[in-house]
Amino acid sequence: MRKQNADPTFRARNLDGISRRRPRGDIEVPAHAHPIVRGFFAELRAHQASMQRVARQAGISADTIAGWRKHMPLLDIIEAALGSLDLELAIVPRGSRDANGFLQRRRKGQD
Repeated sequence: MRKQNADPTFRARNLDGISRRRPRGDIEVPAHAHPIVRGFFAELRAHQASMQRVARQAGISADTIAGWRKHMPLLDIIEAALGSLDLELAIVPRGSRDANGFLQRRRKGQD
């Protein structure tokens, strides 16, 4: 093992592989995911929080959060996870959310 680690070509391949890794905080969320789920993961990135930290604070499993990319979360569980990011769910008029599920802000001059 020492001989292999001392080999410069082995180390170069290793370092090259490390440089190609996807950043840890960059979690892919499919386009078909619910806007609430997309918004949650956008906020997760914005807060630079890990799924493990949010899960621990919310009292749920990190695997549960990861599963939201494929399955819609239960309301009480997403509320707990959002609460750990100082966010909450709200009822808003239809058509007022953006692609990530957040309320679109009105610009001056709009009625």
